[in-house]
Amino acid sequence: MFGYVRIAKPTLTCGDYERYRGVYCALCRTLGRRYSPLAKNTLSYDAAFYALVALALQDEPPALEAFRCPMHPLRRRVCVGVRSSVLQTAADISILMSYGIWMDHRQDGKWYRRVLLAFLFPFFAIANHKAIKKNPQAAYIIRTASQAQRLVESSSQPCFDQAAHPSAHALGALFALLSADGEQQTRLNAFGYFLGRWVYAVDAADDFEKDRRRGNFNPFTARDAVMGEVLSATWEALVDAYEQLDLRRYKAILNNILLEGMPACAANVLQAPKTRKANRKGVFV
Repeated sequence: MFGYVRIAKPTLTCGDYERYRGVYCALCRTLGRRYSPLAKNTLSYDAAFYALVALALQDEPPALEAFRCPMHPLRRRVCVGVRSSVLQTAADISILMSYGIWMDHRQDGKWYRRVLLAFLFPFFAIANHKAIKKNPQAAYIIRTASQAQRLVESSSQPCFDQAAHPSAHALGALFALLSADGEQQTRLNAFGYFLGRWVYAVDAADDFEKDRRRGNFNPFTARDAVMGEVLSATWEALVDAYEQLDLRRYKAILNNILLEGMPACAANVLQAPKTRKANRKGVFV
């Protein structure tokens, strides 16, 4: 996940924004407590989205607690309780995926980024090792997908469906972990699959010019109508899968993200590179 699954803040009510921030801040605190303060830099909108969906599926509403954020110490804030197993799972996945992104950028990033990432190697290695021990099932899913992704991208120009499948399949499997009910697992798997496919597509479109300059792999061969068609078709399938989920809360926030935030992000990416706004992917990405 890369930071594209975000809210459309102007159309979100104040109350819903505070609820969203309560989940986002709780995940940030969980990363710090479960790993280290430096782990908070792996926090992304996408990891918060995973936690939000997980909490929305639970029968009981999450416990809340007040805290003071070190970045905003003058005002007490309210967030979801950091002892939630859902948040712990989301934190583990955030670390595991960040390690995969770190490995990719260590190989094909600019020289100064490679120097920074080499300096951070001890943190990423230790955190990834801890995450594997804490959540071996998620670690296996992500590791298998990373291996399959590298294999596909090293072959002779695969089609988009082939290139997107490993990432989409992995996210489907990760979302399926959120329920023990067989029918709900099937629905979550489909939802996660199309979400992963959409994220892969928008990231490829966002990086197209950079990949072309550097000679890196990109599933798109040109900046043309195909990008928009792939994103639109995948988003429509994602919304259909989303409507099948049995959500207990946070529906207005999730609607805002899926129906407004994500389309706005895709529209921005599809603009000419000189006119679009930069997308925040994360500190190390």
